[in-house]
Amino acid sequence: MNKQPILKVLDIMIILIIVFNFGATTITSYLAVHDKPEPVFVEANPIAAKVGDYKQSSKAYSIMKSFLFHIALWALLIGTYIYLRNNITSKKFLYFLTVCVTFLFLGYGYDFFLDLGYLLGVLV
Repeated sequence: MNKQPILKVLDIMIILIIVFNFGATTITSYLAVHDKPEPVFVEANPIAAKVGDYKQSSKAYSIMKSFLFHIALWALLIGTYIYLRNNITSKKFLYFLTVCVTFLFLGYGYDFFLDLGYLLGVLV
């Protein structure tokens, strides 16, 4: 069974999933920023806040927790994909992996293009 072409397409789809996620996050962050926000400098790291005599953010814990949670999810997704990709045993399993990656690709692509369309509508 020649699975190399399908695996190349799946690898490209995984890379595009990551790009779509970062693109949607960036667009959402851009749209959420106010026209002229008032800058407030606070420190998220509690150690740096004590050492540098800065004010610690009240949202620091939730921001860091969310950030670490997303990193863990991405590590799990990519690690699982690499493991499954390297251990394909049958044609049925290859099709299952293709369907799973395709659904992820469609979901993240849908989110990205919705955000992009909204951004273009706001800019025009």
